[in-house]
Amino acid sequence: MVKEWRIQEFLDKTASREPTPGGGSIAALVGALSAALSGLVCHYTIGKKKFKKVEPKVKELLEKAESLRAKFSDLIQADIDAYEQVSKAYKMPKDTEEEKRAREIAILRALKSAINVPMEVAKSSFELIRLSWELVKVGNPLLIGDVGCAAALAVASFESASLLIEFNLNLINDDELRKEISPMMDKFSKECREIYGEIAEVIRECLRSSS
Repeated sequence: MVKEWRIQEFLDKTASREPTPGGGSIAALVGALSAALSGLVCHYTIGKKKFKKVEPKVKELLEKAESLRAKFSDLIQADIDAYEQVSKAYKMPKDTEEEKRAREIAILRALKSAINVPMEVAKSSFELIRLSWELVKVGNPLLIGDVGCAAALAVASFESASLLIEFNLNLINDDELRKEISPMMDKFSKECREIYGEIAEVIRECLRSSS
């Protein structure tokens, strides 16, 4: 299981000729790192007297960050598993017309299933960006740079997943599915950039006031 790999092993496998872990797993990993950084900021805020008023809110954010981190960790493996199913479908025999048809159906089914992973990564990353927006307002200001890093990582995770969704939609070539997914992703992407811009401005203002 990928959770048992050491960091160097993960990097080596990613950089190797092995097909997994690939882009989907990396997008999920980046999301997990974002959630972990958010957790760090929460831990350095909770228990301090000057943040007592916001502590209940920060505890809520910590619980959410930990939940998302666990979800992203599972999605790293889920993407590997999804790729294996797609790979198996492509390796099916195609000597007869019946085999070709069975292979086409299996490939389409596997691809439609595989798109669920980057969809979940994108949705979870969007939740993280919104979490960062809440955290930048109540978290320990000494760690405001870490909030910014967490937000930037969440954006990277979201954008990576969005690209993979678009790629998979092209492979599936299903107009109805595209009409269902593409507008939703465009809306999320727009909101994602707007929220990140607001977070960045809060951080810049904090830096200006402290200089």
